[in-house]
Amino acid sequence: MNTLQQGTVLHGKSREYKIEKVLGQGSFGITYLANTKVQVQGELGTFEAETKVAIKEFFMKDLNGREGTRVTSVSSGGKEGLCEKYKAKFIKESQNLSKLQHPGIVKVLESFETNGTAYYVMEYCEGGSLEERIKSHGGLGEGEAKSLACKIGDALSYMHSRGMLHLDLKPGNIMLRADGTPVVIDFGLSKQYTSDGKAESSTTVGLGTPGYAPIEQGDYQESKGKFPVTMDVYAFGATVFKMLTGNTPPKASEVMNHGFPAYELQDKNVSITTIRAIKKAMADRVVDRCQSVKEFVTLLGEEPNTIIEPDDTIHETPKPKPPTPPTPPKPTPTPPAPKPGYLKYILGVLAVVLGVIISVVLTNNGSAPELVVAEEAVVDSTAVVDPGTTQREDQERLAEEQRKREQAEADRKQREEQERIAEEQRKQEEAARKQREEQERLAEDIAEAQCKLEEEEIFTVVEKQPSFPGGDDEMFKYLYSNIKYPQAAKESGITGRVFLTFVVEKDGSIANARILRDIGGGCGQEALRVVKSMPKWIPGEQRGIPVRVQFNLPVYFKLL
Repeated sequence: MNTLQQGTVLHGKSREYKIEKVLGQGSFGITYLANTKVQVQGELGTFEAETKVAIKEFFMKDLNGREGTRVTSVSSGGKEGLCEKYKAKFIKESQNLSKLQHPGIVKVLESFETNGTAYYVMEYCEGGSLEERIKSHGGLGEGEAKSLACKIGDALSYMHSRGMLHLDLKPGNIMLRADGTPVVIDFGLSKQYTSDGKAESSTTVGLGTPGYAPIEQGDYQESKGKFPVTMDVYAFGATVFKMLTGNTPPKASEVMNHGFPAYELQDKNVSITTIRAIKKAMADRVVDRCQSVKEFVTLLGEEPNTIIEPDDTIHETPKPKPPTPPTPPKPTPTPPAPKPGYLKYILGVLAVVLGVIISVVLTNNGSAPELVVAEEAVVDSTAVVDPGTTQREDQERLAEEQRKREQAEADRKQREEQERIAEEQRKQEEAARKQREEQERLAEDIAEAQCKLEEEEIFTVVEKQPSFPGGDDEMFKYLYSNIKYPQAAKESGITGRVFLTFVVEKDGSIANARILRDIGGGCGQEALRVVKSMPKWIPGEQRGIPVRVQFNLPVYFKLL
């Protein structure tokens, strides 16, 4: 195993630390439980007492090896420089972490370099991880979860106020002190930003953990002046989801494609206000998400203690339909103004009346021309009245035609406006569809890349180590029956151990065999030849599944 053995003593700057056991191992480091002595001073004297601490060692499991207590690194393909780059980041991480003085953030005692690598010493939290507590209880009650969220949120807000993002917040990275106080740990992916929102380092944002990392974290591009706290907000919301349900949240791509899984929270009788707060924190679009940790904690705090009913849905609000332009009012016909024909009409009527009077007078006098006058009057009356009536009807007809034309024009404009709005909506829906397809493609690419990484991952510590057929005794018999002592080594009297490393593949075959340390005289090459000729091994297993495992092997050369 590529870890420090129990009982190993590390010499720090201010005190010594005795390794007790391994607490965990990741891609960039190994965390140990250790004991150290501290002085306790009282009024009448002082004495030494032992206390437990956690020590994190920089160790890239794919690039580093170990000889005794010393950490070695490969020296080909520029990978040695890569180790140094990430070791500098590791040291910078401890320095940044030491500046965060908050009860909800793990305290750092000191950092130092020895054994060819770097270490930093932290407080040890006896209560275990929040992940373990959730698992043992099958999820937490709403009151306890919100109480923990308030304290975790306070720590995150403090970090953000000092320009630091965690970028890997999850229950496994939150420890509990003996009194149950949550403590945020593991700042391996964290990034520090300046006051103007500029990232201090050029390293890319890490992928984070599936289920807790938002969709944009997989391909995040730094933007000048932007401090993307919303990535931590998403992880925080997902952490509260895990606390309440006991289930790991679905990947961000699944939330984006299938919607927020509110039913899992409903099954636990979580209140509708809390569900809505978590849903807003885990929104797939950044603009729809809580814009700060404080906003999310505030939403959690506004709890009316109302239990959600099955029909009280909190799905996405449907897009509003485009507004229909108002129908313009129909024009009211204006009554025609009096025309000069009316005056002729009145004069004609007066002429008729006058003619009747004259006719009566002449009749009384015994004269006979009344018929001529009356006939002229009737003819004149007809000529005057008919043109006026026809003109009024024409005006009303023209006004009606004008009203119909105006109504038709208004209808045409309304149809064009509705068609324009429908076309705009179609374009928006097309753009949204393309965006969804692009996001789905991106999510699939990220998932595929992650699967490839998992498939290609080489383990150094597994539940079941790979083994030579027949065990170690048969392996050493095979080595000593096939190795030929190089003539040059014999003549020079060279003896000692050659250290080899190789990968036992999932099918038991040997791959990537190389020399870690040689003693010269051709011994290393001879040992490498024999190892490459070995039959297939019994592969190592992790959770019952064959995996690729890095294996280190010492080969002894001794002159008899």
